[in-house]
Amino acid sequence: MLLALVAAALAGTTAGLSRSFPAEGITEISLEQSGGSVQVVTDPGIGLVEALGAPTQWEEGCLVDAQQHEHRIHIEVRHSAGRKSCRVDWRLVVPPDVSLTLRLGGGGAQVTGLSGPLDIELASGDLVLEDVTGDLRARVGTGAVRGNFSGRVAAVEVATGGVHLEGMIHPLDVAVGLGNIGLTWGLAPRGQTRAITGAGSLTLLLPPATPVTLIWERTIGPRKVMLPEDDNASTRFVVGAGIGSVLVDDLASERGRKRARVRR
Repeated sequence: MLLALVAAALAGTTAGLSRSFPAEGITEISLEQSGGSVQVVTDPGIGLVEALGAPTQWEEGCLVDAQQHEHRIHIEVRHSAGRKSCRVDWRLVVPPDVSLTLRLGGGGAQVTGLSGPLDIELASGDLVLEDVTGDLRARVGTGAVRGNFSGRVAAVEVATGGVHLEGMIHPLDVAVGLGNIGLTWGLAPRGQTRAITGAGSLTLLLPPATPVTLIWERTIGPRKVMLPEDDNASTRFVVGAGIGSVLVDDLASERGRKRARVRR
């Protein structure tokens, strides 16, 4: 009976948590909360920006502050007494070219089809990217950053977990404290990529016969480089894996295909 009453109470608040705003002229959207997951989908033809909220933990004092100021929408979930006891799962429907900022505690985030900049801080949980082509700045405490990403600028930091991205065409900067890194490029990136893990394996997969320049940092584990090395190559890597292994390979090789299958 108690569970039924709680479920009914939460269901009754769901409609009150959802918000919508006229999409015309909106260029920035931000969401801040201490707990709960976020799913972001894009639609270039929408007339309304929709924020659909479903509470998973809610008590007296919890509130949603949603405001629009000119071209910017800001949504914040908080407790009037400052307690971190309000958790909401969100589904955001946004224009693909908006600038999106997410400040999240425990939970996770999935972002699909975004071509505008994405700036996310996530205390725990995974960040999953699908067909994201905008600039990316991500900082994750415990969790993974994975998916399909082809943006021009990316800076990704994970304390404990991993980074597994594919479909890339530009350089990026990835740092993991404890965990594995797996990066796959569809086109050879021109410029310098930095990929460092304190302890874990590092796999870099590139198009066949891509010449690479490798600059090694803090790597005492096994190294396997299956692509031609050239100190003057336009594709440059600063790499480090501590005691972990490093593989730089052709994405079409059996080793590359096997590594890609394992990451998925």
